[in-house]
Amino acid sequence: MQHDERGFTLIELGVVIAVLSILAGVVLPDFIELARNEKAKQAALHVAELQDKAKLYYHQTVQADDDIDPWNARWPGEIQPQTCPAGAKPLDELVAEHIIEKEATRNPWEIEVKMSLLPGGGSDAAINNAVCRLRVVTEVPEKVSGVVETYLPGGVCGDDCGSAKAGFKACCSSVPKPGLEASLQQAVSQVDDKVVEAKAAIAEAADLKAEAQALMDEAQALMAQAQAVAP
Repeated sequence: MQHDERGFTLIELGVVIAVLSILAGVVLPDFIELARNEKAKQAALHVAELQDKAKLYYHQTVQADDDIDPWNARWPGEIQPQTCPAGAKPLDELVAEHIIEKEATRNPWEIEVKMSLLPGGGSDAAINNAVCRLRVVTEVPEKVSGVVETYLPGGVCGDDCGSAKAGFKACCSSVPKPGLEASLQQAVSQVDDKVVEAKAAIAEAADLKAEAQALMDEAQALMAQAQAVAP
C-alpha cells in the first residue's frame, strides 16, 4: 500500500496563516486589555494593602493603658498624636520599622507610590490635626483608571490626587484614623442633641417671654384703671 507523503501546499499554508492572523487580531487585543485590567486591579489592592499596613502601625503605637483610644495613637510619620505634620513621610517610616519592604513602595508599573497625612480641612486646627487622614496615591495608565476606582474603596482618579506623567493618571484613597470616625460620629451626635436641647430651651424662653409680656400688659392696664378711679 502506498502512502501519500505530500506536505502542505503554499495555498494551504497561506490559509492557515490567514486564519491565525485573524484569530490573533481578535483575541490578542482582548488578552492585552485583560492583562492590563488585572494589573490595575493589583494596583488598587496594593493601595488598600498599604493602608492596612499603616493601620497596623497605628494600632502598635497605642499603649496598653490607653484602652485603644484613637486620640492617643499615631499614623506613621506623625511624631506626636494629633499633630498631622504636612511634611511627614509615612512610607519611609513603614520601611524603617520593617512593616513593609522597600519593594512594596512601588506599584505594578514600578512607579513610586506616595503616602501623606492630610488635616481635616476645617477652621479648628486642633480638630483638623486630630482628624488627620492618611492618603495613598498611585499612578496608573489613563485607560485603566476606572478599574482602579472600581476596586479601591473610596478611590478616585484625577487632578484632585495630584499630577502624573504623560499617559498616566493619579489615583488616590484616604482613610481616617481607625476608630476615630466612630468617635467623631458620636461627638457629632452629641452636638446635634445639644442643638436640639438649645432650640427647645430657646422656644421655651420665647414662650415665657410672651407670658411675661402679657402679664406686664395686664399689670399696666390695671394700674391705668387704678389711676383713673383715684381721687
